[in-house]
Amino acid sequence: MVHKYDKYTSHFKHNLLQEYRPGIFGCGFKALAKRFKIKGGHKLVMRWYHQWDGTFESLNHKTKGHRRRIMLPQEVKHHILEFVESMNDQRLPVNYHMVQAMLNLH
Repeated sequence: MVHKYDKYTSHFKHNLLQEYRPGIFGCGFKALAKRFKIKGGHKLVMRWYHQWDGTFESLNHKTKGHRRRIMLPQEVKHHILEFVESMNDQRLPVNYHMVQAMLNLH
């Protein structure tokens, strides 16, 4: 997966944000983004600032919640992957709707 911005460490972000001084020329979000060559600019620095509580731990990447799978990995392999492989062996196209219809039969 290609990320839009470079991956910056939480220590790097913390050190950058310690330089932020609102209302002081050369110490705002735009100036810091330019000085530290942040791809993503001042808006990315601003986002870090709102996430920051003064510790570098607060700047660690947090995983976003996601839906749990309904099927176990073994069930996925048995019901979905085997179906897709059999279709590939027959050189037939397969899509989401075909897989869904096949699952509804079981």
